[in-house]
Amino acid sequence: MNPFLNEYITPYEVPPFDDIKISDYIPAFEAGIQEQLDEIDAIVKSYKEPDFKNVIAALDRSGGVLRKVRSVFSGVNSANTNDSLQAIDREITPKQTKHSDDIYLNMELFAKVKTVYERHERI
Repeated sequence: MNPFLNEYITPYEVPPFDDIKISDYIPAFEAGIQEQLDEIDAIVKSYKEPDFKNVIAALDRSGGVLRKVRSVFSGVNSANTNDSLQAIDREITPKQTKHSDDIYLNMELFAKVKTVYERHERI
């Protein structure tokens, strides 16, 4: 079981560092990227009138798994790096960059954000 793909059942929801293996990172990054893409797709394809809650807040909440794995990986790689972690970093960095670009350059998502912004301007 990949600890990143489940809720942390630790005091204060601290990552279960003792349970995390090097082999957990790449699958968790990939699952997190896919999860966020699915969440973005749901925002874009929603037929609801764009508003703060169903666009901006939903966008802000998206990517929970990715945030979890990125946070742990970044800290561990910075504080206690090794060849295996550096190899993961080299593999995942271009994927994360592409993923961010896919979100920030998503014209359909931008159109929904713009609609919310323009509606706010009229209020």
